[in-house]
Amino acid sequence: MMSTSRATSCLPSPQQPSRAFGLLLGLLLGLVLPLLVPPNADAHALAPLNLNAQESLSLAGRVHVIADPEHRFTPADLPTLWQMAQTRQDAPRLSYEVGRHVLLFEVINTAPDPHYVLSFLLPTLQRVELIARPLHGGTPQMHSSGRSIHAHERALPVIGHNLPLVLNPGEPYRVALFIESPQPPSINLREIEIQSLPSFNRHVLRLQIVLLLSLGALLALALHSLSLWTRVRERIYLYFAGYTLASTLLWLTQYEVLRLLWLPATNTDQLNLSANNAMVLCVLLFSREFLHLHQVAPRLGRIFDIAAIVVALLLALNPLVDYATAYHLQASAAGMALALMALGTWQSWRAGVLAARLFTLAFSLLFISASLTIVDPLLPALPTATLRLATLTSTAMGMLIMAYAVAERMHQLQGRASWAERLARTDGLTGLRNRAAFDADIAALIADERPRDLLVVFCDVDGLKRINDDLGHRRGDELLEGFARELRRGFREVDHIYRIGGDEFVLLLFVASAPDPQGWLQERLASALQNLRAAGFASADVSVGVAHLHEVDGNPADALALADSRMYHAKKSKKRADSTPARLPV
Repeated sequence: MMSTSRATSCLPSPQQPSRAFGLLLGLLLGLVLPLLVPPNADAHALAPLNLNAQESLSLAGRVHVIADPEHRFTPADLPTLWQMAQTRQDAPRLSYEVGRHVLLFEVINTAPDPHYVLSFLLPTLQRVELIARPLHGGTPQMHSSGRSIHAHERALPVIGHNLPLVLNPGEPYRVALFIESPQPPSINLREIEIQSLPSFNRHVLRLQIVLLLSLGALLALALHSLSLWTRVRERIYLYFAGYTLASTLLWLTQYEVLRLLWLPATNTDQLNLSANNAMVLCVLLFSREFLHLHQVAPRLGRIFDIAAIVVALLLALNPLVDYATAYHLQASAAGMALALMALGTWQSWRAGVLAARLFTLAFSLLFISASLTIVDPLLPALPTATLRLATLTSTAMGMLIMAYAVAERMHQLQGRASWAERLARTDGLTGLRNRAAFDADIAALIADERPRDLLVVFCDVDGLKRINDDLGHRRGDELLEGFARELRRGFREVDHIYRIGGDEFVLLLFVASAPDPQGWLQERLASALQNLRAAGFASADVSVGVAHLHEVDGNPADALALADSRMYHAKKSKKRADSTPARLPV
């Protein structure tokens, strides 16, 4: 199952994991640090957004942002809001606890196509209201979206919150967005874009392909792991199935696929948090089992147990606390699990657990994506939607690698079990099948009620005791080995040959294709004895008893008893007549 040797040449040295984790940390910092610099923006006298040949345009640095935590403003207050935007010095970004904000900007379309989409790449908004009014008078456009709105009543019922926008060429518009998102993570203005309709369609297609492929892979892994668990009843497969199922549910609720397909009027926020906590719980239990922590690091294994209990308690607390508190508790639990998994991987690798190497590769993908997800609500400058999409992809890839590691473990266990089973059913001296294999095969024949043309042959090697007494047991063993070798050489692969006792052998011969079974058997046994005598056993002989299944109404056990009885009578007759050739009973 595992090795605790540290001297095996194929295992990494203790210094190799440190370099691997150092490279991993460097890669993480390289990804995060460029994103920590907020975009330059001027809060005053913002020029109108000019939509020309660009297919998408970010709102970062181009909008006025007015905080409205008390919900004081409505669309009727837009003139006042525009006046406030031109006089107040509000930072053009949304705060950490998003609450409610009003975004104001002007836009003019200089491209020929009037059809655009205001795309919110994040699916976490509670409610979004859009009011687009022509600057020189005209009918305003008004649309709503968000998690609080029935999924089928949205303007564009696709993944994410997206609002159609018709901008006539050459005409300036004033656009207002009332955004409600009382829970983290925060919204980065770079994740709000005005996209041309073709660009938006491509974006949605890419998102849906990645989402469906990733979710399909996760669901397939979950079902496969469950099927393995039902067969072998090992907890590791149950934990992995729970991990993948919870991950699937997490992303189904995160991108509101459940609402779009089955539960359009249901708020799935609490379900999303519960799935996240369940995923953390299952990955802790899975990692503990997979890395053999109770064997290689018992103290760390107990810490994993305590952490799993804590996460289970958090899972029970989810419905009892507000969303923001539950979110922060869940993020803390995920960070704790991540640290424990890193430490567990390190300990198992150092102890020589071969599975830890593949686990490290899978964990690296999960580590990068999970780390960025954890720091996402803490660093508003991070491109949240892009990171979440990358997180989904890397999660699926990490789980595929982890599933491969689980499959390798299953293959090794099956190989060891198969080897142990072969060892338990093989005679150690001759290499033939032993009594346990014979009993199992007879039981299988009895359970199979189909008629078979089968001969049961009972053979007893004569004179083995005399050879053991006169020449030693080693010479007697050589006689048995030689007889077994001649039986294997003289009969077909379809025939089953067993050594069931000291000098007793049984053959199950499928003789449907033999024109003369008795003569066919006599010829092969005679050839075996001739070769055995030529090999130095001049007095070698064998007593034989034969029974056919049709003599005993097809019962293999009765055929064996009949063949045994005939062999015994043949041996007694041979002793009385003092004859050497073996005779088959008629």
